Amino acid sequence: MDTHTLTLLLFPIGALALGLGTLWFARRAH
Repeated sequence: MDTHTLTLLLFPIGALALGLGTLWFARRAH
């Protein structure tokens, strides 16, 4: 698997994890 395909696969997964992590952290902060 080349780097370009790997990046295209990891980018949406990373963005989703980042969004969920931010939501979870925001809920924990309150």
